[in-house]
Amino acid sequence: MDELIETIMQEGDFHPSEEVVRKLLSLGTETYFPAKKPVIECGRINTNIYVVKSGILRVVYYQEETYGFASPGTIFLSPHSYYVNQPAVMQFEACKKGCTCIEIPKARFKELLAESHECACWMFDLAMGQFYTSEKKLKYIKGDARERIIAVLKYRPEILEYVSARTLASYIGVTEAYFCRIKKEIL
Repeated sequence: MDELIETIMQEGDFHPSEEVVRKLLSLGTETYFPAKKPVIECGRINTNIYVVKSGILRVVYYQEETYGFASPGTIFLSPHSYYVNQPAVMQFEACKKGCTCIEIPKARFKELLAESHECACWMFDLAMGQFYTSEKKLKYIKGDARERIIAVLKYRPEILEYVSARTLASYIGVTEAYFCRIKKEIL
């Protein structure tokens, strides 16, 4: 658990105290999700907040298109569900090795935000980081298919172990066969 806390504390520009991170984690319960099992399911309301403890999740939208990935230390939620109590637009699902998440109820999370200015500042920083990451993805995952594959292998090499070639190909917008051929050439 100490490694997870250290990872969480280093996420973003605002580095919370260990005490605040431990308090956040203490509000939740640990749950294992097998491969392909949704943590947050598209089309359903789920107002909980989650922290990835182990494994990798993929973020999926529309017709099985992969938007991104969440790794240990990532805090995530459905903005549609959390903010306006509407069904989730994106689905978060465990990749090929499954994952363990800490599930925190919205009410307990909001209580912590109200009582801890430090936690509120931290969450604001993480939200700004999400905006940045979305723009960064637009910047790096561009160009022709080969350039997009190279960018993923360069900036997210850790996901190769946890994410299938089919899923990565979907993320990049190429066929699985083409992705595997280019990956083999590069690695």
